[in-house]
Amino acid sequence: LALTGIIYLFKPQLDPLMYGNLLTVQSAEHALSADEQLQRAQAAYPQGKISKYLPPADATSSAQFVMHNDGREVTVFVDPYRGTVLGEQDAKYNLQAIARALHGELMIGTVGDRLVELAA
Repeated sequence: LALTGIIYLFKPQLDPLMYGNLLTVQSAEHALSADEQLQRAQAAYPQGKISKYLPPADATSSAQFVMHNDGREVTVFVDPYRGTVLGEQDAKYNLQAIARALHGELMIGTVGDRLVELAA
């Protein structure tokens, strides 16, 4: 629990190291509108259904679209200036999601949750 807690605690520091190519972009003078960014994400994932839009946090951050595609929930990263789809990240199979699942429920659901709470 201590190790997974550390991973979860240092998410803001770990994510840029591990996923910098998805999270960071070169800023430019003009950004595309959210609708234009959405069109680019949908063009790259025509079967995907968008459930959430996360605008860029600052001038050097990518935009993020959470979508359901082929039975998976993925986050699609888009360069807000150029409209380039930078890639995707599976919502269940990345370091933070696995650490959270281990930390919160030992990856065995409600029984794991109860065991973690009992140990705490």
